[in-house]
Amino acid sequence: MNFLSYLTGIRMEKAKQLLLATALPIAEISAQSGYGDYRVFTKVFKKSEGVTPSQYRRDFLEKGYYAPFAQAVAAAAVRHLAGREKPVLLDAGCGEGYYTAALAEALAPQNSEILAVDISKFAADKCAKRCKDVRCAVASVYHLPVGTESCDGVVSLFAPYCGEEYRRVQRG
Repeated sequence: MNFLSYLTGIRMEKAKQLLLATALPIAEISAQSGYGDYRVFTKVFKKSEGVTPSQYRRDFLEKGYYAPFAQAVAAAAVRHLAGREKPVLLDAGCGEGYYTAALAEALAPQNSEILAVDISKFAADKCAKRCKDVRCAVASVYHLPVGTESCDGVVSLFAPYCGEEYRRVQRG
C-alpha cells in the first residue's frame, strides 16, 4: 500500500465517523477529513464506499439504528404538547427529515402543526419530500422565519443552540 492509499483510508474512516455521529454538512465533513474541495471529497468517497456521503448517511439512518432515539424524542414531544389545542412544534435544524418524520407521525393524533427549518436547501427539500404534512423552509436557527411566541415547542437535535431565538418563538 502506498502512502496516498493509506492517507485516503484514514480520511475515509474519519469521514464515515463524522457522517454517522454528527449532523455536520458534507462540506464541513470534507474539510475535517482533510479535503479543501467537497466535490473532490465526494468523488473520492464514492470511489471508496460505492455511494455518496449523503447516501451513506441516509442508508445508515434508514437501517433503524437511531429509531429508538427518534421514538424517544417523539414521545417527549407528545408529552410536552399534551393538552394543547392544535399545538405548533418547530424542528430547528431538521436535516433531511429523519427525526421530523418521527415527530410528525407521533403528533398526528394531536392535530399538531409541524414546522421544520434547515440551513441547507438540499436537506430542507429532502425533508419536504419525506414529510408531506410538514411546512419546511430554508433558514438559519439564528433567524427563524416564524413569529414571536408562535410555537408551543422547539426541537433542536443537531443544530447549533440559539437559546435567545428559541425563547423568542416559544409561547410562554
